[in-house]
Amino acid sequence: SFRSKGIGASEGGTILGLNEFECKLQVHHRKLGILPPKKRNLRMHLGGRSEDFISDMWEYWVTDENVFCENLDKNRKVRESRKVNAYCINDKYPNLFVSLDRDFIDPKHGLSALELKNKTYSSYSKWENKMNPCEVVQLSTQLLVSEYQYGEICYLIDNTRMEVMNMLYKDAMMLEKKIVSETDLFWRNVLDSRIIMNQIHHAKTNYNMKLVADLQVQLYSLEPAPEETEAYLDYLTELSREKKSIVPLKGTDD
Repeated sequence: SFRSKGIGASEGGTILGLNEFECKLQVHHRKLGILPPKKRNLRMHLGGRSEDFISDMWEYWVTDENVFCENLDKNRKVRESRKVNAYCINDKYPNLFVSLDRDFIDPKHGLSALELKNKTYSSYSKWENKMNPCEVVQLSTQLLVSEYQYGEICYLIDNTRMEVMNMLYKDAMMLEKKIVSETDLFWRNVLDSRIIMNQIHHAKTNYNMKLVADLQVQLYSLEPAPEETEAYLDYLTELSREKKSIVPLKGTDD
């Protein structure tokens, strides 16, 4: 898949250590095929299927809720969005790709990016009146790769409230160096790890277990540094549990 060929905008926040629900090691293992692709849970399905609804509501949205409702009553759209069914790449950032939810024409900035989020209030309220740091990285990456000068994130919150936050390309440029340096290092380690995994496979085929052990040490050295987060500890616990379930107990002579 496309995700095996680079870093997506939605993965950037995790790689920068900003995601409270996922650690860098999980993304690293997923890129190597050690961890299967993320399984879509019901929340993710609901979020994906609600994108059309959120984008439609965004076309009527204004900050004044009364006017917003009036626009809906009168079927009076104030803007239009377009679904983007493609991945966007940029030669300046060979290891990054983005998949925009929508784009639109902003009167001041021209073609712009639109990200759509379906959130609970408890999730949104952690960052009241500002973007979740992971979403800052996500929208920044979308602007950097697409080179759109402007972008918005539209939030539908508990199906009772809508909020829109925005970002300029010049703001995204302030994060460019950090995003590029972190994701480039991460991706180089993934590519190097793939080579070593292939070497391990051939060493096992040739029953060269000494080489397997040496290569395994090299493989571990390319993993992201440990994180002091619950997500990291939870993932280590999960890995430990899986190993215990498949590694046989050493028996006695009897």
